[in-house]
Amino acid sequence: DINKESFYTLEWMPVLSLRASYGYNGNLISSITVVTTFFYLSNAPYTNLNYAQISNIGNPDLRWETTGITNLGIDFGTSNNTITGSFEYYFKKGSDLLGFKSFPENSGITTLEGNYSSMVGHGFDLSVTSHNLNGIVKWYTTLLFSHATDRVTHYDVTPLSSQLVGATGSTVPNVGRPVYAYYGYKWGGLDSKT
Repeated sequence: DINKESFYTLEWMPVLSLRASYGYNGNLISSITVVTTFFYLSNAPYTNLNYAQISNIGNPDLRWETTGITNLGIDFGTSNNTITGSFEYYFKKGSDLLGFKSFPENSGITTLEGNYSSMVGHGFDLSVTSHNLNGIVKWYTTLLFSHATDRVTHYDVTPLSSQLVGATGSTVPNVGRPVYAYYGYKWGGLDSKT
């Protein structure tokens, strides 16, 4: 609480405080395992015998996805709480995120899912509330403004152009771009002859 410090002398803004926090958390996806898993089926084509099919190739290097978040905030209020508000800024860094890594084709697989990706993001939130009327009739106005950006900093597999424009129904991360970016082909206009 800055307003409680001896050097603070702004009488028109009796409320001014700073907030800061750092958090670190992890995430585990249960659909990917350390060991190879498979399931049994019956009536194989041509042989009519029981058989097994691999559902997940094991990755012994799996670990938790980790995300560190830094938050900084300022809360303020004028005399009689005529105007109150807050400004918050955050920075987020994700590492060991799940993604795909390319492998030589002679290994039997072309890609393997594991902790091969990373991203960063940052943004801010501004909230300002004014108390316009505070008698029998009460009137408050609140202004909210937010902005957030993120980008992929590492992803091993280079996406095909068809994957970038979302032709497959899902997006593939592209280094240097937003995590869930959608792309489109540049409009070429209409040809009057065709």
